[in-house]
Amino acid sequence: YSESSKIYFKELTSNLESLGVKFEIDNNLVRGFDYYTDTVFEFVSIASDSLSQSTIIGGGRYDNLVEKFGGPKLSGIGLGLGIERLVNDFELNSSENEVLFVPDAYVLNLSEESKSYCLKVVSILRNSGISID
Repeated sequence: YSESSKIYFKELTSNLESLGVKFEIDNNLVRGFDYYTDTVFEFVSIASDSLSQSTIIGGGRYDNLVEKFGGPKLSGIGLGLGIERLVNDFELNSSENEVLFVPDAYVLNLSEESKSYCLKVVSILRNSGISID
């Protein structure tokens, strides 16, 4: 792993931890696209009985894909989801009387410099009982 990849991964995991996001590191996780760089991820249902069908969302980071198609050097993330699995998981884990989550507010990070500040604001608001995305 390159030094920049190690720094990126450390920053990513630190941000997830500061937000209280539970995650597991799986060094054997592979997504089937060559253009992913650094991090790949999966969101896995905890309700599923079958491990082979438990992934709801999967994706990863790509740093070179836009440039390969003639665009600017631009980083991004991509993901795919199984809508049938998502709906099935939602039906298994919700009641008819449950209301879909709608946050009280949103925080949008517009620059690299403001990322840490935005994460702190989100954490403070969540710890104060305000639902925020």
